[in-house]
Amino acid sequence: ATVMLLAAADSALVKTSLTDASGEFAFSQLKAGRYFVRVSASGFKPGASAAIDLQPGMATASLGALELAT
Repeated sequence: ATVMLLAAADSALVKTSLTDASGEFAFSQLKAGRYFVRVSASGFKPGASAAIDLQPGMATASLGALELAT
């Protein structure tokens, strides 16, 4: 899946990533701030997270699961 990290203030693209075989992904060297994540993959409904307030030292955040497209 393709993962896009967007700034919550203006939806500006900050970074992109691809998931691994287990659906995990990572972004490095992020500044503290408010972001949201958009995910797209063939055969799945596009997904978006709620806003995430990234704090210094924060290592992970759970974003839920993608649904199959119908």
